[in-house]
Amino acid sequence: MFGITWLDMICEIAGIVVISLILMFLFQMCIDTVRWLIDHIKYKHKIEHRFDKDPKADCYCIDCEHWQGKDNYCNCHHWHTADNWFCWDAKRRKVEVKELESK
Repeated sequence: MFGITWLDMICEIAGIVVISLILMFLFQMCIDTVRWLIDHIKYKHKIEHRFDKDPKADCYCIDCEHWQGKDNYCNCHHWHTADNWFCWDAKRRKVEVKELESK
């Protein structure tokens, strides 16, 4: 009369499964939050220290012989660029002393 029926066993198993799923979900949320914090700290450090090392490029686009200043266009790569970009194919323009003194 007071024994465990099949329905009681199914309810207990379902309860255990639901609680396990909730705990796994919460655990995964904690892991994702920690990963996000680590990535955020790494990105923040990378942004804060991005000018610590010298650039690998030869010069800025504004100093390159391929760059046209009037329309910010690069003849080497055929795209529009900003004057403060770096280029892997940069060829430093021959600058006269008068131009350097005026800057």
